[in-house]
Amino acid sequence: MNLNRRSTQYLAVAILILVISRIVPNYFGSNATASLRTIDTEVTVQRGNITEQMSHMGQVVTPSDIYINSSTGSLITAINVIPGQHVKPGQILATLDSVNQQQTLVNDQATLNLQVTTLNQAISSLSDITQSMTLVEQSDSTTVSNAAVALANFKQIAEMNIPIYHSPVVAAANALDTARKKFSAYTKIYTNVLDGTPPYCVQTGGTTQTTTSGSGTTTGSTTITTNGAFTNSQGSGSSFTYNSTTQTAACDAYFADYATYRGLDLDSSTASLNYQSALKTEAINILKDQQALTTLVSALTSAQQNQQINLRKYSQNITDARSHVLTLEATYGVNTNLTNPTPSDFTVIQGTLDIDRRNIANQTITSPVEGDVGTIGGVLHQPAPIRGPNNFFTITNVSAPQLEVIFPLNVGAEAVKVGQKVSVNFQTLNNESLIGAVVLNINSPGVVNSPPGRRIRIQFSGATTGLFPGLAGNVSMTVNNAKNVLLVPNHAILTRGSKHFVELVVNTNNKIEAVEREISIGVVGILTTEIKSGLLEGQKVKITNG
Repeated sequence: MNLNRRSTQYLAVAILILVISRIVPNYFGSNATASLRTIDTEVTVQRGNITEQMSHMGQVVTPSDIYINSSTGSLITAINVIPGQHVKPGQILATLDSVNQQQTLVNDQATLNLQVTTLNQAISSLSDITQSMTLVEQSDSTTVSNAAVALANFKQIAEMNIPIYHSPVVAAANALDTARKKFSAYTKIYTNVLDGTPPYCVQTGGTTQTTTSGSGTTTGSTTITTNGAFTNSQGSGSSFTYNSTTQTAACDAYFADYATYRGLDLDSSTASLNYQSALKTEAINILKDQQALTTLVSALTSAQQNQQINLRKYSQNITDARSHVLTLEATYGVNTNLTNPTPSDFTVIQGTLDIDRRNIANQTITSPVEGDVGTIGGVLHQPAPIRGPNNFFTITNVSAPQLEVIFPLNVGAEAVKVGQKVSVNFQTLNNESLIGAVVLNINSPGVVNSPPGRRIRIQFSGATTGLFPGLAGNVSMTVNNAKNVLLVPNHAILTRGSKHFVELVVNTNNKIEAVEREISIGVVGILTTEIKSGLLEGQKVKITNG
C-alpha cells in the first residue's frame, strides 16, 4: 500500500518536472532574447563643464628630499632662508614680485571688459537687424498689397470703361448710317429731277448762260461751273426774275434741290468724320487704360522683386550676425541665448582671471614640511625657477612621509602641476582618505620590472599617523578640465584607431536615420567627453544600449 502511494507520488513529480521543463525554457528563452535586444536611444549635444581625472596606485615613502618651485616664475624680491637652515611647515622661504602678476590681472580684466562689450554689441546688432527686417517686411508687404489692390481696382475700372468708350462710336456709326441713307435716297430723287427738267438753268460747259424772256429782255445770268458749283450774277434785281413762270419755277426748284443735295452730302461727310473721330478716341482711351495697367503690373512686379531682395538680404545679414554671436559665445565660453551677458558669464577669461588671482596669492613661497634647507636655485631679482633641474628650494632630512606614484607615459600625467591638490585613499586604513599636494612631477627612466613613466610625489597636508613606508594608496587627481563645452556620453563615441566617430541623427526627406560623423574630442570625463569639432549644440546622436 505504501509502495503504490510512493510510486504514485514519484509519477506526479516526474510529470511536474516534465511540464516545467517545457514551460521554463520558453519563458526564460523569450526573456533572454528580449534582454539581448539592443535599444537605440537619442541624446542631445549639450554644453556643460567636465573634469578629467585619473587614478593610480602608489606607495608611501620617506623622502630624503623635497623640491619646491614657483608656479608663476615672477621675479624674486627676497630669499628668507639659507642652506642648512631648519624650517617648519608653512615657514616663508622667499617672496616674489607681484607687479607683473598684477599687471597681468589688469590686462586680463581689460580683456574681459572688451569681450563683454564686443559680445553685447554683437547681440545688439543682431537685435537691430532683426527689428529692421521686421519693419522692412511690414513695409514691403504693405507696398505689395497696395500695388495688388491698385491693379485689381483699375482692372475693374478698365472693364467698365470699355462700353463707355464704345458708346460714342455706336452713336456716330448710327448717325453716319442715317446720313448716308438720307443722302442715297435724295440722290436718286435729285438725279431724276435733273433728267426731267428742261435746261432753262443748266449748262454743262461751265460758261455763262443768259436766260431771257420771250421778248428778249435780259434780267440776270447764272453761271454753272464744271464742278457743279453755282454762282449767281445778279442784275438790277436781288434775284433772278423771268418772264416765263415755268422757267422761274424750274430754276428755283433746281437751286433748292441742289442745296438739299449738297447739304445731305455734307451731313454724310461730317457723320463719317465724326465716326472716324469716335473710333480714334475709343482707341486712344483703350490704349491709355492698357498703358495704365502695364504701369500697375510693373509696379506690382517691382514691389514683389524688391520684397524678395530685401528678404534675402536681411536673412543673410541675420544669419551672419547670429553666426558672429555664436562664435563669440563659444570663444568666450558664454551660454547661448543670453540677451545681456554679464562678466560672470564669460567663463574662459574668468578661468584666466582665477589663475591670475591664484598667482598673485602664490607670491609667497613656503615650506610644506619640516626639514633642512638644502640647495637654493633661485637668484635675487631674477625669475623664480618653475621646475627642475635647478629647483628653487630643496628641503632635506624630511621626516614626513610622502606617496610616490609612477604613472605610465602618455596618459596625461605630465599635465599635473606642482602644488596641485590631490586625494589619496588607503584601503587598508579603513578607506581613510588624505588630502595632499604634488611636490614633484618628473620623468622616471625606468628600472628592472618597471617601465619608464612619470614619477609624482605627494606631500600630505594633514596628520600622517598610521602611514608607514610601503603602504599602498590610490591617488586621484584632476589632469584637465573644461567649462561650457559641448558634451556627449562616452558610450556614444566610436573609436577606430586614432579617429573618433558618433552616429548623428538626421532627418532626410522626412525619414529619421543615423549617419556616421567624424569628431575630435578633448577632455574625457567619467561619463562624458568634450567635443571640440564635428557637432553642434542641440544636435542628436544615437546611443545603442545592449
